[in-house]
Formats: sequence, C-alpha cells, structure tokens
Amino acid sequence: MFRLIRYVIFAALAFMVAVWISGQSRADAGIERIIVVDPVSGVQAPTVVVYPTDAEANQITLGPYNIQALRGAVPAESARGLILVSHGAGASALAHISAAVALAEAGFVVAAPQHPGDNFTDFTRQGTWQVYAGRPKTLSAVIDALSADDRFAGMLEGKPVGAFGLSMGGYTVLALAGAQPSLARLGEFCARHATDAACVLGISRPSRHQRDRPLAALADPRVGAALVMAPATAMFATDGLAGIGIPVRFYTAGRDGIVHPDLHAEPFRSHFPAAFEYVRVEDAGHLSFATPLPPDIVRLLPPYLHDPPGFDRAAFQARLDAEIVAFFTRTLR
Repeated sequence: MFRLIRYVIFAALAFMVAVWISGQSRADAGIERIIVVDPVSGVQAPTVVVYPTDAEANQITLGPYNIQALRGAVPAESARGLILVSHGAGASALAHISAAVALAEAGFVVAAPQHPGDNFTDFTRQGTWQVYAGRPKTLSAVIDALSADDRFAGMLEGKPVGAFGLSMGGYTVLALAGAQPSLARLGEFCARHATDAACVLGISRPSRHQRDRPLAALADPRVGAALVMAPATAMFATDGLAGIGIPVRFYTAGRDGIVHPDLHAEPFRSHFPAAFEYVRVEDAGHLSFATPLPPDIVRLLPPYLHDPPGFDRAAFQARLDAEIVAFFTRTLR
C-alpha cells in the first residue's frame, strides 16, 4: 500500500511539474522528416522530427494519429535538448507521437527513426545481428544528422541528449546507455524459456550462426538520461545494467504478454545503480506505453497486444507523457 501511495504522489508531482513547464515556456510543435542511414545495414531510416516552434499549430492527421502540430514550421531559436525515440519490434516512428508532441511543447527536439528491417512495413531482419547492432547505431546517426542540419544545429548546439524506447526500443536505449548485449546470452535465455513469448515470436531469437558475433561499440557518451518501457533485456547479464552511469527510469507492465517483468525486469533490480528509478504499472499490458491506435486497427492486433480489460489507456497515456516530460526536464540540464 505504501508503494502505491508513493507512486500516486510521484505521478501527481510529475503532472504538476509538466503543467508548470508548459505554463512557463510552452511552445507549439512543428514536424519534419529527415532521412538517416543505418550505419550497419546501409539502409535508409526515415526519421520523424518533432520540435518547438513559435508558429501556431493545428490538428493534423499523421498516419493513424491525429495530433496538434504544424508541418514544416520554422523551429524556435533554442531548445532544452534532444530526445531520441526507439520504437518496438514491428512498430513505426510514430509509435510514441503523443509523448513527442508533449516534449516538443515543453521545449525539446524529438527524433524518432523507423528502424530498417524491424518495422511495420518490413520485418525481414527481426531477431538478427544486423538489427541488434544497427538499432543503437542508428540513434547515434540521428544525433550526427541533426547536428549537421541547418534547421536544428543552432538550437541544439551544446544541449543535452536523452533517449527513450519501448520493448526492442528499450533494448536499443539500454545498449546506447552503456549496457553490453550478447546474442549468445539471448540464445541461452530462449533455450531455457522456450515458451517465452518474445522467443516464440522470433523477435528475440537470433539464428545459431549469428550468436557468436559480438555486439560492440554501441554506447554513445552523448546520451545523458534514458527512459525504457517494458524493455527487452534477455540479451543482458543480470548485472549488465550496473555499469550504466546516467539516470534511467525503468517501466514494466504487470500484465505484459510479451516481456513479462518476472523474467525480463525483476532479475535485474538487485543490480540497479542508484540513479535508476523503477516503476511497475501492475494493470498495464505491453503496448499500453505506446500512443493509442484507432479502434479499427487495434481490432486487427493479436490479443496479447491489447490492453488488459478495464485498463484506462487514455488516462494512463496522459500521465505517462507528463512523467516523460518531467523526467527529462529534471535529468537533462
């Protein structure tokens, strides 16, 4: 009960901080698209950039989402920092668009690439070395691209960088933050837990000949804070997150049908560094952390990707977006 009360108090404080920020320095959101190349595969990664602007936004339709933004708006003169977003396996660059808009309105530039070979239009490389190596390196390439882009370089010069991601996006952000993955370890996990949903689906099962290929030089020291949601962690040793030296907020879903916290999160907790914050949302499912899709699309998803019965997705999403803004505002200075 005390943990529940403490969590409610923190959520309320996070919401109030986000409201205070928006009241003090609220911007509107502009939106652009740039092309980044995955350094491992050489394949293009279309990247959505959401950023603060002094222009007045309006409601637009972007893919299946309706958001408040302005296409091609002139960026504001400065930004609080850059936030990278990594989507989950088989998802899209828009998977966290509501959080991206909230961050832009609070003064951050947000950049979300669509990972090659592991997105909703192309999943031909899911579970391969190329995806595990390429995902973090693509995020680093996004930093380089924006630093060289005349529209954003000035407003980001000298500003801090953060990153957040869901599921395989969580893996991506942890590797970027300094955790060392191993596909051999992932193979061993799937051998021990053959019925684990991530292994059964093939998303987290590397081919036998790829397991010995190292995943090296994935960390990027420019990243100063990270937030992960229901992250895929089976490729890390249980003490493999202990060396991360930046603030990390780590969410899990108690009713996750793919990355169950008892296997993919709880074993790591005793090794968390002091700067880690752990939040377990007991009534949430795996996709409860993503921007809600329209009902006609949700009906096409398999049951394990639906929200648990009775879960208030809209209310949780509003709270989560506020907590994301509050976390990065607090940790990136």
